[in-house]
Amino acid sequence: MLHKAWKKLHNSSKKVSDRKDGGQIAEGKNFVSAFGDARNISLQDVQMTVVGGNLYHTDNSRTTIYQQAPLHSESYDALQNLPKPRGCSWDPSACCLPGTRSQPLNEVFSWINGGPGDSGEVLVVAAGAGSGKTALAHSVCQTAHKSGQLVACFFFNQMNDQSTATNAIASTIRGLCHVNDQVKRKIGELLEQDETLSSASPTRQFQELILPICQLLPSGRPLVIVFDALDEGYHVGLLKIFRDCVTLLPPTFRIVATTRPEDQIMQYLEKPRHIKRLSCPLTGISSYKDMEKYIRVRLSESSYGRLINAQLVGDLAAKTEGVFLWGMTVMNHLEQSFDPVSELQNIIAGRSDHWLQDEDATQKLDDLYSRVLSKHKWTDSKFVNTYQTVIGAVVALKESLSPVTLASLLAPQSITMSDINRLLSLLRPLLHSFDADNVEQPIRLLHLSVQEFLIKRAPDPYRLDLQRNQVSLSRLALLIIQKEVNPTSISILGYTSGDWDAYHVPRIPELKTNAISDALRYSARFLVEHTVANSSIVVDASHIALLQDVIFSDPLPILELTASMGSVIDIGSLARWLLRGGVKGELYMEKMAQSFYPMSACLENRQRYVEAHALSHEAVSIYRQLIADNPNPHLEQKLAESLRVLSFSLYRLRRHEESVESGQEGVEVSRRLATADPTFEPLLARSLNALGSVFFMMGRFDDSLHIHDQSLAIRRRLASSNPSECQPVLASSLYSYAAGLAMLGRYAAALEIIQEAADIWGQLVKKDPAAFEPELASTLQDQVSILANLGREEELAEAGQEAAQLFERLAASDPDMFEADLGSFLHDFAMALAHVGNTQRAVDTGQKAVAIRRRLAESPDKEGVEERRVDLGHTLHNLSCDLNELKRYFEALDLALESVQVRRGLVEKHPELLEYELDLAWSLYNSADLYRKLRKWDDALKTGQEAIDIRSRVAPNDPGAFERDVAQLFHDISHDFGRECQYEDALDASKKATDICFRLVDLDGFDIRPLLSQSLGASASYYSSLQLHDDALRATQEAVQVLSPSAQEIPGTSD
Repeated sequence: MLHKAWKKLHNSSKKVSDRKDGGQIAEGKNFVSAFGDARNISLQDVQMTVVGGNLYHTDNSRTTIYQQAPLHSESYDALQNLPKPRGCSWDPSACCLPGTRSQPLNEVFSWINGGPGDSGEVLVVAAGAGSGKTALAHSVCQTAHKSGQLVACFFFNQMNDQSTATNAIASTIRGLCHVNDQVKRKIGELLEQDETLSSASPTRQFQELILPICQLLPSGRPLVIVFDALDEGYHVGLLKIFRDCVTLLPPTFRIVATTRPEDQIMQYLEKPRHIKRLSCPLTGISSYKDMEKYIRVRLSESSYGRLINAQLVGDLAAKTEGVFLWGMTVMNHLEQSFDPVSELQNIIAGRSDHWLQDEDATQKLDDLYSRVLSKHKWTDSKFVNTYQTVIGAVVALKESLSPVTLASLLAPQSITMSDINRLLSLLRPLLHSFDADNVEQPIRLLHLSVQEFLIKRAPDPYRLDLQRNQVSLSRLALLIIQKEVNPTSISILGYTSGDWDAYHVPRIPELKTNAISDALRYSARFLVEHTVANSSIVVDASHIALLQDVIFSDPLPILELTASMGSVIDIGSLARWLLRGGVKGELYMEKMAQSFYPMSACLENRQRYVEAHALSHEAVSIYRQLIADNPNPHLEQKLAESLRVLSFSLYRLRRHEESVESGQEGVEVSRRLATADPTFEPLLARSLNALGSVFFMMGRFDDSLHIHDQSLAIRRRLASSNPSECQPVLASSLYSYAAGLAMLGRYAAALEIIQEAADIWGQLVKKDPAAFEPELASTLQDQVSILANLGREEELAEAGQEAAQLFERLAASDPDMFEADLGSFLHDFAMALAHVGNTQRAVDTGQKAVAIRRRLAESPDKEGVEERRVDLGHTLHNLSCDLNELKRYFEALDLALESVQVRRGLVEKHPELLEYELDLAWSLYNSADLYRKLRKWDDALKTGQEAIDIRSRVAPNDPGAFERDVAQLFHDISHDFGRECQYEDALDASKKATDICFRLVDLDGFDIRPLLSQSLGASASYYSSLQLHDDALRATQEAVQVLSPSAQEIPGTSD
């Protein structure tokens, strides 16, 4: 009605004079007056359009002219015939949260504002379902709108019947009309000339309405058009416009289009040069921070948000895998939950039935995934079979594989690379950043919920049988191993074969990255997991036979391969899996044990104690069973050898009592064999030497010396009759025996024994340097310590120099094997030098040790990292003490604090290990002493108090010199404060010293009484300075009473 009224007014217009200055209107102008004589008119929500003229607004004597480009009524009517879709524009409330998605938004606007190319361009944001594409599109619209760049936008939604390609183009045309009046007039004229254009196809409208007006568009700014969710408004004509026609547009056109990466869409958008792809992923690790911020904002708006701790927020953000729809669905679900905190914990732990059953939670996501899958042809048997095989493998894999590796693995099932790429292209909406051109990129499902849907809740034919696919992957892995694991293909295999002893243990060679195929690497790593994930009852006989043939008939090749890969295969679990299924393995048991022992010895030699323990334990179990069924000396010898490796490994894993038990069993077996047959005496000597070494490492030095004495006697006897073969083991026994003597303080005897060992090693080095130089170096290292305790500085320096040269040469030739040994020697050498008073040289040597041990502690190699950090803490502490002795306090403090940091980290990781806490207490004490010397008394008191608190808690009945030293430190600090007239601080420090001394009186005898008396006297002085005379008198009396021989009782600690 309003439109008709304005049209009538236009047609009945008359000529009047234009108003000149003072309110006159000049002649010759058509003029229409509306509401001319009315007063107090209020118009609300009214849009006034003047067709073909200007709009005059007169207020008293002032006239404002709003110039309008001439537009005939017919053109205006034609424009009104273009569709006006509702609910398809951008919404500020649907944008990304401020501060999130900065990386993709920056990429989008860098492209929009970048230098124009030769023509219009399209930027495609193709990402999986629920990845946040629509929110990103709204944010692009908002930013472009604020900068005056947004021309039009259209948000497809399959639930909106106005969400069509025709309406999308209509919205674009309407947006172009607002660029300037010339464009609007031209489009109106074109529509007026051909009424069918208002309802024509998108292609015709593009060609006959958009292209003709391009020359009228401004060239100085980008013209941004945004289309969201092309997959929900799928239209071939629109896609062809993007592919074929956008290049006809001026270079100012910047079209942003979002879509799920469905094959039917991407086939039009992937190849043309003018169509770009957003490189920044919307899901995955890069989105975690954005996801976490979104979660925090949602929690801040809820009544329960304050109850959710930071750990839960971080866990939820990680569980989203950067998929915003999943995170949003969880947050919506929590708002409707009775106990949101408990429900969130259950969702993260994967045990919430409510989350699984709620139609607005998991079922909502399942419906989304079902819609994606429903678009495909499930009547096509080739498609279905490929889906079941390929996606079935993807959901069962323990680690994401690339298409090319997956094709190698699935080749026995007649799956080709082309099949995989074709299928994955079709299913891209459920994948994370799949790129058909990048066959090396790992295949990843969009989110864990996709996998759970496919294997637990999906209806047929989408459902995948996880068990069936686990069995299939086990069989495929065996076929890869059977085909590729052989010395011809892998040259390093066979390194554990041949005759060797404890002094010639083969090295585990490093496997180069390209030495084996990725399919074999995966198969070797995950064969066990894929196999034991199912009951052996469900595996057919041919599969069992393949497993026995490939693994159990000759386990050594796969053991060697996986050891070189960094993690040895757990064949024991495979054997137990077979037994649970009733498959007898007696035929393979001895073969397995024979493979386990040499591999475990190599692993133990490389300090891979967890793996060495597993294999040696398996070997011991098998040999015990075989001996029970058929006792014979050969099997018992192998049992004793395996027990020796097991004992060492258990000790390194801090299972000391079990270590002793295994060592003692090995000695018993060996002694029984040697008693019956003297040819087994070398075995007995080895077993005794191993047990003695375990006792030594445990600090049971008397037991160690007793055991080593027996071993040494046997080896001296053997060496006298066969010196060439028995000299190495004799030297080893001499070395161990000397170490035991030294630990018992019998240094002169120890020096004589270790010199004999060094002489033997020296002779052996001349014959075989590679085998025996490490032994000679280690012997000289212990000799240095013994010489230090005897105060023989010149001999110490000579032996240390020889050992240093040996260790440096070994470390240079094989850093992985010997750099840690070099660091250990330098640490011990520095201690020995400090012990004999050569502190400056001790510092120089200690600095070299610190450099090596820092580097080793920072190594990415996880094996032995804790032991390396323990070593670093020791060396830092010792070097700090030596620098303290040289009065280089600032350098000493830096190192002391570093040692505190290292040792505190160890305590936090293993609070149950008291030795770590005691080490930390010593580093804290050293730091406190240095703080005091640098006049940082508050820090000294705080640090010293922490040290004494640790010591009192960890070793309350063994204070020893430590607490006495800390008490002296506090007493000295009190004097420092006193000299500065800081009497309250001085009194506080003095009280701390007094408290410690009172605690030590009964435990430490009279030795502590002089310090206690001094501290009480100092307290009396500070009380007096603070005008607290009664307290001063009481402290003085206590000080006198402490030193009085007639004192019957020591008073309690002063308050």
